[in-house]
Amino acid sequence: MKAVALIGFMAAGKSAVGRELAQRLQKNFVDLDEAIAQSAQMTIGEIFERYGENYFRQEEQRALEHFAVQKDIVLATGGGAVLNEKNRAILNERFFVVSLSATPDMIWQRVQKDGATRPLLVGYDDPLARIKTLLKERAPFYEKADLFIDTSQKTVAEIVEMIVNVWRNDDAYYC
Repeated sequence: MKAVALIGFMAAGKSAVGRELAQRLQKNFVDLDEAIAQSAQMTIGEIFERYGENYFRQEEQRALEHFAVQKDIVLATGGGAVLNEKNRAILNERFFVVSLSATPDMIWQRVQKDGATRPLLVGYDDPLARIKTLLKERAPFYEKADLFIDTSQKTVAEIVEMIVNVWRNDDAYYC
């Protein structure tokens, strides 16, 4: 069976679901953003500030290429990983891809609650409008997954159960 990759917008639940899913499947969990930050010895926000988004996207591609050869992982990508055509090809070829989504309002609530700096929202007077714009731009990429789950009203345990059931049957599915 293919390794599992979680894609989706910021605060859709990729890291929380990924950790629990990896534990359930007895696989290693890799958060691509955390791996990049650890390698660079700085936060994602610092990378964006110091080197810019293009540099970050190059590092993201390198990290994805590195982890794509591992079969025993659950991978949580960053929200923009799907913007790169090569990343999409790697994901589709090597992983069972699960797209997690949430409503813009739910995403904004989660972002505010987690307190983490989100580089793509910095400097915008209306972060919710920015979230809506980015979601619309990225939707066509998020839709090209094997499984789609709206996390807005589901618990992590419910989402994990859905993923496990579909992954084991290897079916494309909307939830």
